[in-house]
Amino acid sequence: MCLLILAGCSSVKQTVPSVPIDTGSVPFKLVKGAIVVPVVIAGVTYDFVLDTGGFLTVSDGVKKREGLAVASTIKVSDISQITKTFDIVNVPALTIGNWTITNSEAIVSDSYASYPNRCFGLDGMIGRNLLKDVLLQFDYSKMTLRITNQASNLVLQEDARRKMKISKRGLPSLNVDINGKSRYIELDSGSRDWFSFQSSESQQQLQDEETEVLTYEGVFSFGVSGKNLNAESRYSTPVDEVAIGNVTYSNSYTDLSKKSAPRFGSGLLEYGMLTIDYLNKAYYYQAYSNNPVSIPKERPSFSIAKIDGQYLIKWVAKNSDAEQKGLKYGDRVLEVEGADVESFGSECELYLSDYPFLDQESVQLRVMTTSGEQKEVVVQQK
Repeated sequence: MCLLILAGCSSVKQTVPSVPIDTGSVPFKLVKGAIVVPVVIAGVTYDFVLDTGGFLTVSDGVKKREGLAVASTIKVSDISQITKTFDIVNVPALTIGNWTITNSEAIVSDSYASYPNRCFGLDGMIGRNLLKDVLLQFDYSKMTLRITNQASNLVLQEDARRKMKISKRGLPSLNVDINGKSRYIELDSGSRDWFSFQSSESQQQLQDEETEVLTYEGVFSFGVSGKNLNAESRYSTPVDEVAIGNVTYSNSYTDLSKKSAPRFGSGLLEYGMLTIDYLNKAYYYQAYSNNPVSIPKERPSFSIAKIDGQYLIKWVAKNSDAEQKGLKYGDRVLEVEGADVESFGSECELYLSDYPFLDQESVQLRVMTTSGEQKEVVVQQK
């Protein structure tokens, strides 16, 4: 998803809040890794994504329906360094659970109406500008979250507590141990990853012949413009141990690397209860199971994306059967298993389900290469 990149006892030292905040238990759902929560504006319930790396945002549709007046504008550059100008409006009141926030500035984005973002059915984003003075807890086991400024409202385990700081980019940065070394890694809940290295760090591991670094070539991010997509290499890297709170990931493979910085994403939620304490610069990651977590390296040998109205090969794994069969980024997919791509579902159904035919052991494709040649191939995915 690409929008804007911008009770129990606790002995934790607490900052005394001036005004009590507590949403109570709020249900959330995960849509392709996006954390979607109900938000009420003027008596109407909307679906907002909660993104620790974003800002309060409303769709152009919400702006029009609620009659939100433009207060100012802001320029935002995406990952392709394309700059767009966005309106800023004042939202008189919005409510999350039992918490009502008044007179908040929000960015207005028209990207919610365009593919692929419209597939999420979102009306806006809850971002870091609303979270700076609270504790935010995600309980995946119950699919609920809670926002409060009183730690006594939450169940917190001291052995799961570690330091946190706010990064230069404004994201919570978690103190963790990776292969025995202490590091701070950003948490971007708008990402579906469990963990990814920075690409430059993964490239260094390519020099180690004993390390099986998986390389993928193609496009991976779309930005707010969805244009000027440049092919590049990304990497999935083996990691012996990642210790986060009282959860240990052992003998795992990272998600695909990122150009900007290493990061954790919403993939962490499946394995432990996560609490971000913005007030006291700490976090808690409490295991659901005593067993170490292991993330396998399984991933298709190629992927597909709909770009400018056409289904294209998005990326190809190096040294895979897809590469050996000559598939390259940009090849147009004409048929899958002898049928039109959308015979497997609508464009949004395919996007949100990650093109389920990619999970088959083999996939038959008819493609048109970037040079205009048509060919049929059967690709082994496993």
